[in-house]
Amino acid sequence: MKYIIIGFEGFIFSLAYKLQKEGQEVILAQIANLKDVRTSNEPFEKESPLDKKQRLSLYNKIINKIDADVFLKKAKKIKNPSDYFVICESNYVFKYAQKLQAMGFEGIFPTEEDREYELDRNKAKEFVKKHYPNISESLIEKFNSVDKAIAFLNKSKEVWVLKSQTDSVATFVPPINDPLQARKQLIDNLYKNQHEYEKFGFILEKKIEDVVEITPEKIYYDGQPLGMTVMFENKFIGSGNLSYQVGCAGDVVFPISMDSKIHDLSFPPIVDEIAKKHKGLFIWDASLLIDRKTNKVYFGEFCPNRFGFNSFYTTLEQMPNLSYYFESVVNKKNPYKLGSVGVSITLFNLIQDLKAGNYQSNISINFPDKYTEHIWFYELALKKDNYYNVGYDTVIAPVTASGVSIPDAVNKLYSYVDSISINNIYYRPKFDYLSTDYPTSILNRIKYCLDNKLFTLPFKKDF
Repeated sequence: MKYIIIGFEGFIFSLAYKLQKEGQEVILAQIANLKDVRTSNEPFEKESPLDKKQRLSLYNKIINKIDADVFLKKAKKIKNPSDYFVICESNYVFKYAQKLQAMGFEGIFPTEEDREYELDRNKAKEFVKKHYPNISESLIEKFNSVDKAIAFLNKSKEVWVLKSQTDSVATFVPPINDPLQARKQLIDNLYKNQHEYEKFGFILEKKIEDVVEITPEKIYYDGQPLGMTVMFENKFIGSGNLSYQVGCAGDVVFPISMDSKIHDLSFPPIVDEIAKKHKGLFIWDASLLIDRKTNKVYFGEFCPNRFGFNSFYTTLEQMPNLSYYFESVVNKKNPYKLGSVGVSITLFNLIQDLKAGNYQSNISINFPDKYTEHIWFYELALKKDNYYNVGYDTVIAPVTASGVSIPDAVNKLYSYVDSISINNIYYRPKFDYLSTDYPTSILNRIKYCLDNKLFTLPFKKDF
């Protein structure tokens, strides 16, 4: 199979590089302009010259890249488009995906509506309210003014979670459950990001104080259901799920049977109907927030029709090779095999370049060739035969491993991490990964799901 990979920020470039190393023919196209990954409803802000320069330098001299607009013109001349599988970095590349789909290529083709379900939290909440009968409705307050939100917080005796209506500002979850202290932290975050919050709008959502978060994901091809996985993610950068959210600091992913209880909770009939309207690979997930005290289930967010930035690599870690996943789905076969578990940990560069206003760049990156298949670099460029980061993002790389049990996979994972030499990187430690000392740890969340028979563990339980 041949591959066309469309990216913007570079999260998918490591996959292009690895597929090429497997001997596959790969065309990597990078979108040059920020405006081309924005929906019609998103307010547009210009990308800084430094951000753009660094972004476009990712994977320089490592893999050949072509401008995405230039590629679209060349794609029209490809004689057998069905020989190619299109891989989109995220649902924000929908403009390019839809044009390639119209040309007859195979692959994953997110739409603008898919993107909007991720960005527009009000739209997502209304969808859940209408179609998810077993999901409880959370208490939400909507705002466009920081001052009005602060006035509301000053009168409230509850703890709230702060969520932007864009992905440019991370969700802020107060790490404490004291209303007064949480209020101070929320107000601080509102003032620090006032411009972004007021430009895009934001919500306050009542915090679930003793929460179990899990993200089931189901895949289809040409509307036919193929399989599902569950993902347990650590979103906070610090051990014990402290400090701030970073997207994904590490995760555990494994396939489960579609006959499980959590399947019916996560994928009501409307999802099958939506899938039938999507040609090619279609992905649907919904993060679920379960209150331990009441066992009520609440909705977190959708990330429809895109691969998870860590979780997809954690999933691919469990495949015999990378092409196996894509070849399986095209042939409408379930690529997942019960019995394995994948894990990941993210390597972060937390050092700020105060003069440039971005992250420190030109940090030397060294790693053994034998572990290359387990390291998924976001930040990478080649200079004078040495690898360096470019300073565009805080994420250097997720590292992945798989095994027959979680401890087995985690032991392998940290052996790979220990082999990587990068100055001043941070990642959550091994003892935290296997901890049961705090309620939101991954192992405790899995135990809750097993105790409540949400699914059956398809691998050895060794914790």
